[in-house]
Amino acid sequence: QVDQERFKAWKTPGGHRRIDLASLQAYQGRLQVSQSVRTLKPGLPVVKIIVDDASSSSALMNELKRWSKFFDISFWSSMPEALLSFTNQLPDVLIVQMSAPLPLQLSTVSALGKFLAQARKPFSVVCLSDNPELNARVPEGSTPAIQILTQPLTPIWLKAFLTGVHAASHASD
Repeated sequence: QVDQERFKAWKTPGGHRRIDLASLQAYQGRLQVSQSVRTLKPGLPVVKIIVDDASSSSALMNELKRWSKFFDISFWSSMPEALLSFTNQLPDVLIVQMSAPLPLQLSTVSALGKFLAQARKPFSVVCLSDNPELNARVPEGSTPAIQILTQPLTPIWLKAFLTGVHAASHASD
């Protein structure tokens, strides 16, 4: 998509691609799919997880396999890929593990806040950061739907979090 110039993008000095959020949102708008699109597992809460650190991915994937009967879970390695998947299905919960430099984490939180403000349905966002300064640098009240935690995304944390979400989704039954 980038090579075909459907997105505005650039490369960092390290050779990583960065895609302009506005171009992603414009692309989503062009591909907007009806909200009546069914998930592969109807009725299950949709959880999308974005992990930008490949070293922790395999342990997390093993934990996620245990939860597939309770959640429709998808795993992404980059924010642009995940945002494109929102064209077909918005999540109920988005978990974002961030290990990028602080300025990029701040722009990610800001972009997620803007996206949430425009989303056709509300959803919860949890950002896990390895930088203790992130909470202090995000203006208070600017992202009320985003919870920022200064801790790593581990299989133990994921199990505890998904247990809580599962219990909460069945509390009204």
